[in-house]
Amino acid sequence: SIINKLLHETDKNWIKYDNEYLKLFKQHGVTLEKMEKVLDEKAKLTEGMQNLFDFIKENKVKFDLVLLTSTFEYVIHYLLKHFKIFDLFTELYCEKSEMGKPDDDQLIYIVMRKKHNCKDCGPSSCKNSNFEEYCENHDMSQYSKTLFVCDGKNDLCLAKHLKKNDAVFVRKGHGLHEYLFNKGNRNDISGEVIEWSSGKEI
Repeated sequence: SIINKLLHETDKNWIKYDNEYLKLFKQHGVTLEKMEKVLDEKAKLTEGMQNLFDFIKENKVKFDLVLLTSTFEYVIHYLLKHFKIFDLFTELYCEKSEMGKPDDDQLIYIVMRKKHNCKDCGPSSCKNSNFEEYCENHDMSQYSKTLFVCDGKNDLCLAKHLKKNDAVFVRKGHGLHEYLFNKGNRNDISGEVIEWSSGKEI
């Protein structure tokens, strides 16, 4: 398939992969308007997440909400505004994106936000490195603990670096849950591990 071919050619470097499929979008006549229409129609919050965001909104003085993702900036900003939760976030860490010009062969260009030195993560991004950057730029003594809501295997690096007092909410049926519970690696994380399927459980 085209997807598997791209994954092989880009060696699972997600920035290269994203840039390649954005070239394919342009070649097949996909416009920003078409892309946004699909996002409007297809994008949905995970079950119960609206309840979680409403709770955070009502108790915003108690939380600083940080988004760590390898998805690119344009899509993240669009979706957060679509779901009316953009202003809930204190900080967003995602891959930078730049709009292509009309005569370019690409709709949007993805640019690495910042290089990292983590040997455990792929070249595109490391969520632990991004979180360390957040910690360096904020007074962490104001926080009693870190609550990390996650699902994918690429969340492992940050989960492993959190402290015993912190909590990691691992989504059932996804990559990180399988690694921790089905493959016997639960002890890789020193903090409390809580399984979830719905945002109402968080």
